[in-house]
Amino acid sequence: MAPLRVAVLGLGQRGLQHLRTLWQLQSEGAVRIVALPDARPESLEAEKLRSVVPGYRPDDIGLFTSFEELMRTTRLSALYLCIPPGFHAGEAVEAARCGMHVFVEKPMSLYLDEALSMEMAIATAGVCLL
Repeated sequence: MAPLRVAVLGLGQRGLQHLRTLWQLQSEGAVRIVALPDARPESLEAEKLRSVVPGYRPDDIGLFTSFEELMRTTRLSALYLCIPPGFHAGEAVEAARCGMHVFVEKPMSLYLDEALSMEMAIATAGVCLL
Protein backbone atom coordinates (compact mmCIF):
# COMPACT_ATOMS: atom_id res chain seq x y z
CA MET A 1 0.00 0.00 0.00
CA ALA A 2 1.32 3.43 -0.94
CA PRO A 3 1.90 5.85 1.92
CA LEU A 4 -0.65 8.60 2.52
CA ARG A 5 0.37 11.89 0.89
CA VAL A 6 -0.11 14.52 3.59
CA ALA A 7 0.22 18.26 4.11
CA VAL A 8 0.36 20.12 7.42
CA LEU A 9 -1.39 23.48 7.11
CA GLY A 10 -0.19 25.82 9.83
CA LEU A 11 3.26 25.46 11.33
CA GLY A 12 2.70 27.05 14.70
CA GLN A 13 3.28 25.10 17.90
CA ARG A 14 0.62 22.43 17.24
CA GLY A 15 1.44 22.07 13.57
CA LEU A 16 5.11 21.54 14.37
CA GLN A 17 4.23 18.89 16.94
CA HIS A 18 2.19 17.03 14.31
CA LEU A 19 4.95 17.50 11.74
CA ARG A 20 7.48 15.94 14.10
CA THR A 21 5.25 12.88 14.56
CA LEU A 22 4.50 12.66 10.84
CA TRP A 23 8.24 12.86 10.11
CA GLN A 24 8.73 9.74 12.23
CA LEU A 25 5.83 8.00 10.47
CA GLN A 26 7.41 8.97 7.16
CA SER A 27 10.65 7.26 8.16
CA GLU A 28 8.57 4.13 8.77
CA GLY A 29 6.92 4.38 5.35
CA ALA A 30 3.39 5.09 6.62
CA VAL A 31 3.06 8.61 5.21
CA ARG A 32 4.80 10.91 2.78
CA ILE A 33 4.88 14.60 3.67
CA VAL A 34 4.42 16.35 0.34
CA ALA A 35 3.53 19.92 1.35
CA LEU A 36 3.90 22.42 4.15
CA PRO A 37 1.65 25.44 3.74
CA ASP A 38 1.75 28.39 6.13
CA ALA A 39 0.76 32.01 5.52
CA ARG A 40 3.99 33.22 7.14
CA PRO A 41 7.10 32.60 4.99
CA GLU A 42 9.35 32.58 8.07
CA SER A 43 7.50 29.50 9.33
CA LEU A 44 8.73 27.58 6.28
CA GLU A 45 12.44 28.21 6.84
CA ALA A 46 14.41 24.97 7.01
CA GLU A 47 16.39 25.97 10.10
CA LYS A 48 13.21 26.71 12.06
CA LEU A 49 11.67 23.39 11.05
CA ARG A 50 14.89 21.50 11.77
CA SER A 51 14.96 22.96 15.30
CA VAL A 52 11.72 21.09 16.07
CA VAL A 53 11.89 18.17 13.63
CA PRO A 54 15.26 16.40 13.92
CA GLY A 55 16.55 15.37 10.51
CA TYR A 56 14.11 17.61 8.60
CA ARG A 57 15.04 17.96 4.94
CA PRO A 58 12.90 19.95 2.51
CA ASP A 59 13.60 17.48 -0.33
CA ASP A 60 10.50 16.98 -2.48
CA ILE A 61 8.28 18.90 -0.04
CA GLY A 62 6.28 21.76 -1.51
CA LEU A 63 6.35 24.93 0.55
CA PHE A 64 3.34 27.21 0.17
CA THR A 65 2.13 30.50 1.60
CA SER A 66 -1.28 30.05 -0.06
CA PHE A 67 -3.83 27.31 0.58
CA GLU A 68 -5.32 27.97 -2.84
CA GLU A 69 -1.96 27.34 -4.55
CA LEU A 70 -1.52 24.15 -2.54
CA MET A 71 -4.90 22.88 -3.69
CA ARG A 72 -4.24 23.79 -7.34
CA THR A 73 -0.85 22.14 -7.55
CA THR A 74 -0.60 19.24 -5.11
CA ARG A 75 -2.23 15.82 -4.94
CA LEU A 76 -2.94 14.91 -1.32
CA SER A 77 -4.50 12.01 0.56
CA ALA A 78 -4.90 13.95 3.81
CA LEU A 79 -4.72 17.48 5.15
CA TYR A 80 -3.70 18.28 8.72
CA LEU A 81 -5.43 21.56 9.55
CA CYS A 82 -3.44 23.11 12.39
CA ILE A 83 -4.45 26.75 12.24
CA PRO A 84 -6.44 28.43 15.01
CA PRO A 85 -10.17 27.85 14.56
CA GLY A 86 -10.88 31.57 14.38
CA PHE A 87 -8.74 31.72 11.21
CA HIS A 88 -10.41 28.89 9.28
CA ALA A 89 -11.54 29.91 5.80
CA GLY A 90 -13.21 26.77 4.51
CA GLU A 91 -10.04 24.68 4.20
CA ALA A 92 -11.55 21.53 5.73
CA VAL A 93 -14.63 21.72 3.50
CA GLU A 94 -12.51 22.28 0.38
CA ALA A 95 -10.19 19.41 1.24
CA ALA A 96 -13.14 17.06 1.80
CA ARG A 97 -14.74 18.12 -1.48
CA CYS A 98 -11.45 17.21 -3.17
CA GLY A 99 -11.57 13.73 -1.59
CA MET A 100 -8.97 14.28 1.11
CA HIS A 101 -9.16 12.93 4.63
CA VAL A 102 -9.03 15.78 7.13
CA PHE A 103 -7.39 16.04 10.53
CA VAL A 104 -8.56 19.17 12.33
CA GLU A 105 -6.82 20.35 15.47
CA LYS A 106 -9.40 20.92 18.20
CA PRO A 107 -11.65 22.67 18.53
CA MET A 108 -12.67 22.08 14.94
CA SER A 109 -14.57 25.37 14.92
CA LEU A 110 -15.76 28.18 17.14
CA TYR A 111 -19.04 28.37 15.21
CA LEU A 112 -21.81 25.80 14.92
CA ASP A 113 -22.60 26.64 11.29
CA GLU A 114 -18.96 26.11 10.29
CA ALA A 115 -18.77 22.81 12.19
CA LEU A 116 -21.97 21.60 10.51
CA SER A 117 -20.64 22.62 7.10
CA MET A 118 -17.45 20.66 7.76
CA GLU A 119 -19.45 17.65 8.94
CA MET A 120 -21.69 17.74 5.85
CA ALA A 121 -18.73 18.02 3.45
CA ILE A 122 -16.99 15.08 5.15
CA ALA A 123 -20.13 12.90 5.05
CA THR A 124 -20.87 13.79 1.42
CA ALA A 125 -17.30 13.05 0.31
CA GLY A 126 -17.08 9.83 2.30
CA VAL A 127 -13.71 10.75 3.78
CA CYS A 128 -12.53 10.60 7.37
CA LEU A 129 -12.46 13.50 9.79
CA LEU A 130 -10.13 13.11 12.73
